[in-house]
Amino acid sequence: MRLGIGPTFVHETRDRNQSSRQTSALSTIPATDLEAVIAVHVWNRWLLVMSGGPDVSWSAGTAHAGWVAQIGVGWQP
Repeated sequence: MRLGIGPTFVHETRDRNQSSRQTSALSTIPATDLEAVIAVHVWNRWLLVMSGGPDVSWSAGTAHAGWVAQIGVGWQP
């Protein structure tokens, strides 16, 4: 189990329908997530790492619930 508390970086891109303009914004919002992590030894010291769990973030004074998941490659010294 892994507990994460801290800022989450959000990048948003908006396309306008009536004009050919595109705007984008980058911001940070406070968030908390709880993930179950599984690491499988694939070869030698290399790992396949998978995790997922619920996420709560706060934006404009309201809480938003969601789900976070990731898959990646790890190395164990």
